Amino acid sequence: MSTITTRAEIPIFAFTAQPEGLTIGEGKPFRDRWQLYSFMRDTGFKGLTCPAGSLGDTDELIESADNRAKMLDEFDKNCGLQPQRTEMHVIGQNVCLHSSRVLKFGSFVSDAFRTLSHRQIEALATQKLQKEIILAVQLGFHEMPGFFGGRFYAVAQAKWPAWPPYLILWAMGLLAEKWEPSLEFAADYGVILSPEVGHEENDLLTGEHFTIFCSLLSEKAKRGLGLQVDYSHFLNKAINPMPHFSHAMESVKYMTNHCKEGAVADLGDGKASALGGDIWSKSFGSFYTIGTVAPIPLLRKFGDLLCNSIVSQGKGALVYEAEDTGIKNPIQAMEVGFHNTKALRDGGDFIRLEGFVPRRQPISQTYRRSKGVLVYPGGSKKPLDAWDGGAFDAFAEGPVKAWELLGLQPDEKLAVQTRLKKFGQETASLAV
Repeated sequence: MSTITTRAEIPIFAFTAQPEGLTIGEGKPFRDRWQLYSFMRDTGFKGLTCPAGSLGDTDELIESADNRAKMLDEFDKNCGLQPQRTEMHVIGQNVCLHSSRVLKFGSFVSDAFRTLSHRQIEALATQKLQKEIILAVQLGFHEMPGFFGGRFYAVAQAKWPAWPPYLILWAMGLLAEKWEPSLEFAADYGVILSPEVGHEENDLLTGEHFTIFCSLLSEKAKRGLGLQVDYSHFLNKAINPMPHFSHAMESVKYMTNHCKEGAVADLGDGKASALGGDIWSKSFGSFYTIGTVAPIPLLRKFGDLLCNSIVSQGKGALVYEAEDTGIKNPIQAMEVGFHNTKALRDGGDFIRLEGFVPRRQPISQTYRRSKGVLVYPGGSKKPLDAWDGGAFDAFAEGPVKAWELLGLQPDEKLAVQTRLKKFGQETASLAV
């Protein structure tokens, strides 16, 4: 791929994961993936990004240049589009895995997942990921976004009552311990691994988490680390994503992306939930086609962030992700998605969606904190009294230790303790 020097040169790719599940098979629009990919080509997409492991048998592709050539020739012959990167979301999720999530994610790395511990699945996932890195290099791919998994989110949902001191440092220390070998491996091969910050299925929920994670990595590991941005996961919580991305980019130089959108939805029927209602689309946050519902000034800022990063890097693409609870028809969603991703790049008008569900999006365009003023009935005002006595919730810190809540085994506990001390977090390292 030639060096990108202007926004107009940035290609637009389609992520294949969700469309394959939604549109292929009996009673669905496409008989096979080639027919789907041909539709994507005709819609205007210039390339495909595919889940790691979906291009064929990874071992056979690694072992034989002929096998790789045949695979790429099959894409050319059947759809005229080529895979441009692989994405390691479900593999990466298993590199750092809480014991309670074996049944949810373990099947992505082993058919025998029911008989394996989370530590065994972590080891298999690391091996599988490193093979995918080797294949990526052989195919000329330079980036691999995905989830970094973790132990923290599985317990973070139950914040009350036990929230141990230094929990974030221990969580990020464990994540660094699990991921540093693969990041250093990627750095050796010239591949960038980009965790998707803000997604609820990995431990890097905020820009601050990402910077702490980076601070606990070796310099070599940092050379293999990028940042995957997808602002839908912040919009689903009515949070302005831009400060998180800006903060995270202080620690790395390379950015990848998914272009999709989110909106806070409250159907007012008593079923909305952060964990999904009676069906997933009735959760409190819903996904929408990029450009259809978010405030346009925020869209423009997001587009500028992505395009400026790609031009600065000299490589990359805008990657449309077709996960949508707004436009139900996936074919229509992909057509609108391509148009709006192109508008994100070129500054054109967006196709907008109105009248689907009530939305509330208290998203400021700049990061603002409360100035701490109480306004009383009648209009009188009083500033907040100073307070440095800690959290208002008296149960915010309990007797449980961070390593206990994260389910660390003795060798993991020692490894994280050593890492925290090595990178200047000695006080946190002693909280055992």
